[in-house]
Parts: sequence; structure tokens; C-alpha cells
Amino acid sequence: MIAWLRRSRVAVSVTFLVNGVMVASWAPHVPDVREHLDLTEGVLGTALLAGAVGAVSAMTIAAPLSARIGPHRLAMAAGVSLAVVSPLPVIAPNLWTLVIALFAWGATIGSMDLAMNAVAADVEHRAGRPFMSGFHGMWSLGALIGSIIAFVAIRVGLTPLEHMAGVGVAVVVVAWTSFRALPPATRGMDEGGAASSGRLRLPGRALLGVGVVAFIVLAAEGAVENWSALVLKENFGSTASFAALGYGALSLTMATFRFLGDGINKRVGPVTLLASGAGLAGAGLALGMIVGTPWAGVVGFGIMGIGLANTVPIVFSAGAAHGRTAAEGLGTVAVLGYLGFLVAPPTIGHVAEATSLPVALGCVAGTLGVAALMSRAVAPVKALGST
Repeated sequence: MIAWLRRSRVAVSVTFLVNGVMVASWAPHVPDVREHLDLTEGVLGTALLAGAVGAVSAMTIAAPLSARIGPHRLAMAAGVSLAVVSPLPVIAPNLWTLVIALFAWGATIGSMDLAMNAVAADVEHRAGRPFMSGFHGMWSLGALIGSIIAFVAIRVGLTPLEHMAGVGVAVVVVAWTSFRALPPATRGMDEGGAASSGRLRLPGRALLGVGVVAFIVLAAEGAVENWSALVLKENFGSTASFAALGYGALSLTMATFRFLGDGINKRVGPVTLLASGAGLAGAGLALGMIVGTPWAGVVGFGIMGIGLANTVPIVFSAGAAHGRTAAEGLGTVAVLGYLGFLVAPPTIGHVAEATSLPVALGCVAGTLGVAALMSRAVAPVKALGST
């Protein structure tokens, strides 16, 4: 059991790491794409919506597919596909090809996200103790690495295509062995040993509450991913390379506090951790937008990362616990969460056109206060690992 757990944790950790690298590699190129295609903030926000539509669409298929072939196999296939499609948005010649490329990118992200979290929840369940924050810490570490690589790539003059293609090749080479070592899931089997359908169902009240919290916190995280570089460069007057550090600051603090999160969760419980984290995240984002300088923005995103660090791991663990299987519960919560990505990009873009981008992001800070008030939704219904 100890050897299995060690191998499984390493394999799952590397999978989260490479996913974070790929996601963070795209974020700094949003201003380049906007400038190249001459898009307004509202049009860009609507285009970014395609990524979320792709993610949500793929998740409705990925949940039953994960139950049929195993989330470990789905994670491996989606990871390789992600490395292939990630360069497509930065070479899109017009708005419509950008939308198609972002849809494909979102679909691979969504499939891999659901699959790797289902494997992680199963490892956590079998071990009988929380690991989810640590796994998501590896994702944040990957996002930090991806941000640093992007910063260096921009500074040395690599084109967006050269940067994204190079990262994709590296991800496939480094991660292939770990993808193959992902453990098969044991949850999701009926008494006869057959895989359950894993289909998404209408959520009950408890699962719906978890999903609403997921909607808010994923929308906030997605807001920083898509808009941090733009607000730092165009509203606060930073250089393009410095603007890449906004998402990097959030990734650094998220990684640090996610590695601490499992221990904190044991001591204070998920309700207190979610309430305090969402409140701190909102305060950090508001601070950065009110002060309105490049350094204040980066510091604000860093504070936001401290608060957001353990919110997503908490809601994903809660979702897995409320479903008949980990994949089913995670699929339902993940779809509701990624709907935050559906709403946030166009809403922020259109609010920014009517007011300003800092004001639009300030509204996101307010929604995090709502998530803090809803923290009871993630209260455990039974002890982790109990039968």
C-alpha cells in the first residue's frame, strides 16, 4: 500500500504539474492575440468564451467516458492532445479561427481537468486522508513554471508560436512516463465490478451548493488568467514582460499555500478554510485594482492567490464525496464551475468597455465575498475514507 501510494502520488502530481504549465503558457499571449487581430475588450471576452464552451462541452462527454475507459487513460490522451492544440490560438489568422482554436483548447483542458481530478479524488479516498490541495499545489507550481518560461521567452524574443510549440513538445517528452503510471480508479465500480455510467445528473441541493461556490471561485481564477496581463499592461502601464508576472504571482502564492493546505484543512476544516480564503482573495484583488500601479497589481494578484489556493481543491473534494462516483460528482461540480468561465470572460469584457477593466475585476472581488458566505456548502457529510 505504501509503495502504491507513493507511485500514485508522484504520477498524479506530475499530471497536475504539466497541465498547469500549459495553461499558464497561453495566458501571457492574450494581449498579443488582441493586438494582432485588432479586437476590442468586449470582442476578445466573447472569443475567450469559446474556451469555456469547449471545456464544458467536453466535460459532459468526459464524465461517462472516464467511467468507461478509466480516468487514468482519459488523462493521458487529453494531456497529449493539449500539447498539440495549445499553439493554435496564437497563430489564428482571424476571429473565427481563434474561436475554433480556443474551443479545441478548452475541450482538451476540460477533459484532462476532470480526468486528473477523478484520479486524485480516488487516491485520496483510498488513502483515507486529504491530498487534493497538494495535487493542486503541483498545478500551481506548473503554472508558475509556465509563467517564468513565458517571461523568459518574451524577453529573448521568441514568437508566441515558437514558445507554445516548444512547451508542448517538452510536456509530451517529460510527462509520458508519468501519464502511463497513473493508477486505475476503484470508485465508480458497482458490486459486480462493472464500470458505472458516470453520467451527469441534475444536482441535488447539497451538490448544487458546492457547484455554485465552484462557479464563483473558478470564474475569479479564470478572470486573472485571461485579464491580468492586459490590465497590468494597458491600464497600469507595465511592460509586456512585467505583465506576465501578474499571473505568475498568483501561481506562486497558490502553489505555496496549496502545499500547506492539506495540513491546514486537517486543523480548521474545509468550511473555515473556504470562508477565510475566499474573503482574502477578494480583498487582495480589490486592493490591486484600487491602488492601480503595476507593482500593486502584482501584489494584489499574489494575495488573491493565497486566498484562492485551497478553494478549488475543497470544492472538488466535496463534489467527489457527494456523487455516486468520484467522476459523477466531480463532473457535475466541474461543469457548474466551468460555467464561471462561460460567464466571466464576456461579462468582464463588456463591463470594462462600459467602465474600465479595473472596475470589472473589482466586481469579481465582490463575488468572492458571496463564496465566503456560502462556505457551509462544503461541510463534509462523512469522514474522509469512511464507508
